[in-house]
Amino acid sequence: MIRIKLVGLEAELGIKLYEITENMIFEKHYDRVAEVESISLEKAISQMKIEERKRADIYVLDKKNAISDSGLYLTKYINDNLYRSKLVLLGDKEEDYPEIIKNKIETSAMLIKSRDKEFVTYFKGVLCTIIRRIVVASDFAKLIFRNSDGYKTYTIAEIYCAKSVPNNHKIEVCFGNRKEVFNARLNKLTSFSECLFRCNRSEVVNLSKINKIEKRSRNIILENGEICYYTPSCEKELLARYISIYNLYTI
Repeated sequence: MIRIKLVGLEAELGIKLYEITENMIFEKHYDRVAEVESISLEKAISQMKIEERKRADIYVLDKKNAISDSGLYLTKYINDNLYRSKLVLLGDKEEDYPEIIKNKIETSAMLIKSRDKEFVTYFKGVLCTIIRRIVVASDFAKLIFRNSDGYKTYTIAEIYCAKSVPNNHKIEVCFGNRKEVFNARLNKLTSFSECLFRCNRSEVVNLSKINKIEKRSRNIILENGEICYYTPSCEKELLARYISIYNLYTI
């Protein structure tokens, strides 16, 4: 689920953006945008300060609000603290924005330079690009696993694959050349990232760790040499997701 906040936008533009985001599906395997909210600059900043869980994945500002003191603060806060969040700046040209924002456009913000008849199509494209990068960034979020030794923290990017342990409600997770058993379920694991794909009833693979897919034998060869197999029913989705994730990691 992607959260988009339209920050301090004029009513007419805010409604237009809301309709665009609420009615579109970005990719076949992405969720529909479930939360689109129009709020003031002050409310956006207070939400980020007080409750991080309320922050958005994408903040959309127009020129008028972006050059205000609150807009500059919001930009700086997102850059310094919220590595997953992105800014969409609405304006006619980069020169409309002060230097502090222009310098950050390349790394953490995207500027839409036009509001003409192609605006809707272009805005969708920008959002799709940002959302793909957010999905990638989420793989560096930390997960907490529990076993008999206590709790351990890993990132999704460290996981190569996971296999269910028969009759035990546990999973064996492979981290490169090391494996550990945790109290968890496979279906719970796949809910955390688009990169984690359930290739058969008892195995999950990290699509970003795939070295080769052998269609004839239906084997997935991971970078560490681990081999998992996939069922015929999931082949189409596997290939589509793998191509998508591969493109993400080679931008």
